[in-house]
Amino acid sequence: MALTDTREGRYLAQWMAARGLDVHLPPLVLRLLGLAAQLNRYTVVSVLALTLDMSVYLSLTQVGYPATLAGVVGYGTGMLLHFSLSTRFVFRKEARGKSETRLFTEFVASGLVGIAITATVIKIATEVVGLSALLAKCCAVAVSFVAVFVLRRAVVFAALERRRTPRD
Repeated sequence: MALTDTREGRYLAQWMAARGLDVHLPPLVLRLLGLAAQLNRYTVVSVLALTLDMSVYLSLTQVGYPATLAGVVGYGTGMLLHFSLSTRFVFRKEARGKSETRLFTEFVASGLVGIAITATVIKIATEVVGLSALLAKCCAVAVSFVAVFVLRRAVVFAALERRRTPRD
């Protein structure tokens, strides 16, 4: 991986070169820079999806829906927006080597894990701990964000390994 493999990397390389700094960085540093740039884009997309999620959640709880159900519905709508934005702005489509159907299926599966985490955290936080619906949702957001990012980066948006064919 070269520093100039990403848009952010090219900007950084130009900035460093303009200041006479060496643009040849160790591979670990390049990976961390790439991860940081991807995490920044993922965070922006997540904030947009969370805004939709929270709007739906708060609207539903205000009209009397149970917090757990409202959390699941809110999360589901946010997940759809997240997929659309993630495939366009966060992860390189051509590097994955997966069909759109498979990618969407894996994304939904990872989202279902997130929904389960969200529902579980909200249920425990509201019914066992006694937190308000809003505080419970905030706890669920933090736990779900970390778990789903790791799952999506490692599985959903990971490139398929090239299959080796046996030699004759």
